Amino acid sequence: MKRLLLAALLAPAGCSPTPGDAGGDVVRSMAGDTLVVRTLGEGVWPAATAWKTVMEIGELDGPPETTFGQIVSLAVLPDGRILVVDRQVPTIRVFGADGSYLESWGRQGGGPGELAGPDAGLALLSDGRVVVRDPGNARLQLYRTDGTPAESWPVITGQYINRRPLGVSGGTLLNPDVVNPSDPLPQWRLGLVRIDAGGGVLDTLPIPDLGPQAHRFSARSGGNLGEMPLPFAPEGHWSWHPDGFIVHGRGDRYALTLDRDPDPLRIEREVESTPVTREERDQEEERVLDGMRWLDPTWQWEGPSIPVAKPLFSGILTGADGRIWVLRDGEAYEVDDPDHDPTDPLDTGIRWRQERLADAFDPGGTFLGTVTMPRGLDYRVPPILRGDTLWAVVQDELGVQRVRRLNLIFPEAR
Repeated sequence: MKRLLLAALLAPAGCSPTPGDAGGDVVRSMAGDTLVVRTLGEGVWPAATAWKTVMEIGELDGPPETTFGQIVSLAVLPDGRILVVDRQVPTIRVFGADGSYLESWGRQGGGPGELAGPDAGLALLSDGRVVVRDPGNARLQLYRTDGTPAESWPVITGQYINRRPLGVSGGTLLNPDVVNPSDPLPQWRLGLVRIDAGGGVLDTLPIPDLGPQAHRFSARSGGNLGEMPLPFAPEGHWSWHPDGFIVHGRGDRYALTLDRDPDPLRIEREVESTPVTREERDQEEERVLDGMRWLDPTWQWEGPSIPVAKPLFSGILTGADGRIWVLRDGEAYEVDDPDHDPTDPLDTGIRWRQERLADAFDPGGTFLGTVTMPRGLDYRVPPILRGDTLWAVVQDELGVQRVRRLNLIFPEAR
């Protein structure tokens, strides 16, 4: 089993059925100034709605343009071109909507338009410029949509790799950043640094209080600190909505707050938690022990046990069209372990993964339906959702990354 050490932070829309009132029971009420939309029944979409791959970019062995090492971010331009940033080859590869390679923008370096260590920050400003967050050069690098370098803004640090995407609100860029980097890692807090169209820092928007953090296991070796969260423990989640507010909630309660001003909204839904199987629990215990003992061979499990049930939800995504996608962990399934050691009698050669489900809601809180997300989807690279289309990075059992475009397929609507 690979040793895992967590020490870091972080085509046009399709035509889906028209949302009306969600099927089953929907209760609307007011809690102070907040409208609460609570779904007790089924959604608008047919139960068999699913994702279908319509385009894929990437090869295990092939030309360098379509062989990826470490994709960290994606973007899709209004004309359908797909931008892919690979950290191992610091450049922006540009593909057509059909997946054909077109050109590359920039190269490795520290000069104008060059990149040294880009991360998950890639966004399109309202005036058409493309922004890449490049902590290797401690700046935001801008390009015009023809690929020529524009200005660069030295408004970020190079202290860590940021796995949070950039947000855009009108002509303002929002960069998730640590507001107290001098404090110990467990005490770091995020805020959204607002940057105007000329690169000036305006202020910092606070992230809502998400409640207590899940228990973290830690190990030390000299000056090195390793941390891993308690598997399957509920945590707080948030996402920036394209309409200009934050969506947030905690996995121990299926309730999402939309901090709309002046009309806040809370979305609630009745769901059952998925049990954690004995096989999953054993695997996660092994993973934590392996990771902690990599730093400290004497490390012992001191802390809470792995929960018997998975959180009610485990992530929030927001689509460019305003839809809200709530990620849930489903049933476990078997995969072959690429690190199988046939000489170890305790190594079964099997790893357990879990299906990822996504509940879709329209911006007004109407529950649309639940779809199973693609297996192997790499959530470390922020996926892009626009209407009934998904652009995402998937990773196979050998760790090979590919870029896919998928469309929602709707059976005959009820």
